[in-house]
Amino acid sequence: GIRGTEFISYETDQTAVALDEGSLNLQTLGNTFDLSDAGAQSQAAEFVLDEKRMVTFEGNTATVTGFTPAVLADFAAFKVFGGDLLGDFSIDFTPGQTAGAAGAAGATTVAAATKEEEKPDKEKQAEADDDSAFGQFYIGAGVGISQSDTDSGKLQSDLEGAGNTVTSVNYEAEDQAGKVFAGYYFTRHFGVEVGYSDLGEFKSTIDATGSTLVNDVATLHPVSPAGVYAAGVLRVNLLIVSLIAKGGVYAWEGDVMATLPGGVQSDAKRDGTDGMFGLGLDLPIVPIRIEAEHYDVDGGVNVLFANLVFHF
Repeated sequence: GIRGTEFISYETDQTAVALDEGSLNLQTLGNTFDLSDAGAQSQAAEFVLDEKRMVTFEGNTATVTGFTPAVLADFAAFKVFGGDLLGDFSIDFTPGQTAGAAGAAGATTVAAATKEEEKPDKEKQAEADDDSAFGQFYIGAGVGISQSDTDSGKLQSDLEGAGNTVTSVNYEAEDQAGKVFAGYYFTRHFGVEVGYSDLGEFKSTIDATGSTLVNDVATLHPVSPAGVYAAGVLRVNLLIVSLIAKGGVYAWEGDVMATLPGGVQSDAKRDGTDGMFGLGLDLPIVPIRIEAEHYDVDGGVNVLFANLVFHF
């Protein structure tokens, strides 16, 4: 193929790429390998996608397999919109078609389609290799709206239950949140993510009396938490989006932000470790992830995040 030109095959059969001299860089759906006139590199003996062996080598000939109409239709849709969810590949030809071009060193490549059947033992081996790690690192940052599961009525009820006389409680249960994070996919579907989340400030103005009011507020009033989390991530790739599910632990600390009678400000602080989980939607056309997360802190905090995510 000509340098800088991509050839996309929509065929369901195998495509063989043979090299006469020089070297050739090939990209399949999700993997890249080099082919040289000295023979294929042994460490790149095969690649696997969707439980099918994608590339096999014999001497200096690479056979690309496993293309299905559904996979190629998805790939074409992503390429039209500039997406890269399924990876990229650049050298493939339709049956009977050949192409050759001289590079800077006079190297020539020839490609032609074949009609070979994939052997059953290859399929069995592919199943065993389904969990092969492909590695994908990403970083991101987001902003969102947080909502505490506590409200003014519940906080007033809790304080009265502790023996205080409460005239009114004005609790602000919604605020802005933000986070930064990084993750790594060990396989196409499973990975880990760590991050720092600031869930916002949940303030209140309390008009009440009681001998233990200050201590009760310090104990019963929700904190304004910030901290680090670590979570496992499950990703499912669909036609134009990826579904993300995560679950893990959140180590937090925070202040109790309450104004008591006489303008007294609470100075209580608390910390702890609780669970967190989330569901999200990755959009491959633009580096955006929309996700809803729940942090099990002081009865619960729910956050809707809009994130920028960059993959490497």
